[in-house]
Formats: sequence, C-alpha cells, structure tokens
Amino acid sequence: MCHLLRVLLIFSVLMSSSLAWALQDEVRERLLSARERWREYAQVCPEGQFPSKMRLDGSCDDGDSLLFLGLLCLSGEDSGCDGVRRAQEEDGQWWRSPRRVGGRFEAYNSFSRDMASGVLAYLAATGDQAAGERWLYWLERHRKAEKIRGIKTPMLTQFCENGKDATCVASPGFWEFAADLWPGALRVSGCQYLIKSVA
Repeated sequence: MCHLLRVLLIFSVLMSSSLAWALQDEVRERLLSARERWREYAQVCPEGQFPSKMRLDGSCDDGDSLLFLGLLCLSGEDSGCDGVRRAQEEDGQWWRSPRRVGGRFEAYNSFSRDMASGVLAYLAATGDQAAGERWLYWLERHRKAEKIRGIKTPMLTQFCENGKDATCVASPGFWEFAADLWPGALRVSGCQYLIKSVA
C-alpha cells in the first residue's frame, strides 16, 4: 500500500509540473472537462466546506479526509490544498480533517500514517515551508517510547497524542517518503534529514 501510494504521489507531482506542458491540447481539454464534471458531483462536508465522503444520513464521513485532500491538492485542486491547510492548528498539529481540528470527534488515533501522506502531498504541491516546519517542531515535541506487540520501542515520533495502537507512530519509511517528496532541509529529532526538492 505504501509503495503504491508513493508511486501515485510521485506520478502526480510529475504530471502536475514537469510533464504537464507536454500534454496535447486535446488531452489537456479532456482532463479539464473531467475536473469540471468532478466539481459538479463532488460531495462537500457542510461543516467546514471541504470535499468529503458523506454518509447516507447526510453527515460527513471525513475520518480519512486529509489523505484525499492532499491528493486533490497534488492534482492541482485548490479545495484540496485549502482543506489540508485548514486542518492544521497554530501549534503545528494536523488533524484528520478541518472539521476535526482541536480533537472534535476523536476518542483515539486522531491522525495516522495515511494522513501524514496527505500532508506530504500538500507540502510537495504547495511548498508551504512554514506549515511544514510547524509540523516538524510539533512532531519533535511528541516522541515517546511505545509498546508494540508487547515490545518496548525506543523513542518514536508520534503523529497524535491519543494513539491507541501503532497507528500514530511515524515509521522509518515515513522519513524516507518525506525525503522523496518535500523540498528543503530541516533538523528533526537531533538528526539532519535532507529533504530533496521535487521541483
């Protein structure tokens, strides 16, 4: 799953930037037309006004929204970028959707590695260095030893404060993924992660 998502994100970056100029006019027009059709039918969460799945009762099913908002942003859809931007608090913590900021509706696992992939897609698409730095400083302050399958781990970065299992733990693969997608160099957890530019 992670490898497939990585390939999809890198492909999206390439398509939306360096390869976009090479598309034939006809293909470009078909893609723009498809985007307009999507906008006509896309569901929008009434609380927060962002693209989201909806339940049959009309309520937002936005538990995985940040991943999909990030992918929309990477594809060039401004509503996706705006949704990811609004899902971050001033202290740097990101939530699963703009509607869930501050821990609304979250008993546990208010974030996950999938949501982190959405954030990386947003950062790669927008180059929002300030938001990325706020997030990394928040992550730096939220490291702890974890028990996974009965084994105590060394200090690990936590994506959320209310993790019930390993869902909120940043895996080593996350940092590799970040290095592939996010421009700039940032100091994290006492180690220097060189984040390569995708531009």
